[in-house]
Amino acid sequence: AYLIDSAKEIDPEWFDDKSQPVEVVGLSAGASTPDFLIEGVIEKLNRFSQSPVELIYPKKKSKENALALKSSTF
Repeated sequence: AYLIDSAKEIDPEWFDDKSQPVEVVGLSAGASTPDFLIEGVIEKLNRFSQSPVELIYPKKKSKENALALKSSTF
């Protein structure tokens, strides 16, 4: 688990362990977190992913504070 304040704090080395590839990333944000910060994190995760990142929870777009994101391989 990592605590970050913005997408620029995401470390590419978190995704380098090929013996245990990352497939699901949980993202939690406070209700007052601006959407642009959350979207920036998702955009950066897409750069590390070999396939598009998809929202798997919640199934519909909502204002919930927790998201689960999935990619075949980061």
